[in-house]
This record gives sequence, structure tokens and C-alpha cells, in this order.
Amino acid sequence: MGIDKISAVGRRPWIGGSKLYHYNARIYNVVDGDTVDCEIDTGFNGFRKERLRLIDIDTPERGHPGFKEALEYLEREYLEIPILINTVKKDSFGRWLAQLWTADGIVDINQTMIFLGFAKVYDR
Repeated sequence: MGIDKISAVGRRPWIGGSKLYHYNARIYNVVDGDTVDCEIDTGFNGFRKERLRLIDIDTPERGHPGFKEALEYLEREYLEIPILINTVKKDSFGRWLAQLWTADGIVDINQTMIFLGFAKVYDR
């Protein structure tokens, strides 16, 4: 775990709650700083590909300052490695809103993006 992720360490995502909507996954494409394409392990050798929107964060849009840095950070740190996801619901664009963690369940990827300054809290 890199030193820059230490502050995003929190309780494991399933402590105190159900693991019902938690899945093992891997990011195979980073669309932008708050949207990724994942291959999700649905169990029993079943996999599905879904576009996920990182819930509760907002990153700069394409063409705006900070867009490239946010995208490149996700690619550099999380592309093609195992992660955990918790899906919540679909947004108006058909993307699943999701919380992402490192595979060990320790580092909250969404919060790391905010901590490092790549994202801000999404104010609904």
C-alpha cells in the first residue's frame, strides 16, 4: 500500500453490514476519473462487464484541468488488478453507482480520489 493511500484506510466494507452486493472485480478500462468499466465476478464462474460510476465523488470532465491526472491515477493504480465493489443502484445514464475498495477491503478508492485532490465530494 502506497503512503498516499494511508488516509483512505477505513473499516472493511462489510463490517457491520451485509456482503450481499459486494463483488470481486477488476477494472479493464478507465473512462474518466469517476467512471470505469469493470469485469465483475458474479460467482460460479460467471462474469459480466458493467460501467460503474464511483458514487459520491465528482472529477473534472474531459477538457477541464485535472481530467487527465484523475484518469491517469486510476489507470496507474487500479487498472487490471483485483478490487472489491459494492453496487448501489443505476444512475440516469445506466451506470451502476458503486463504492470501490482494494481487494483486501482496506483502501476506499472513492475516498482516496478525494484525499489526493483528484475528486471532490459529489453534492447531490
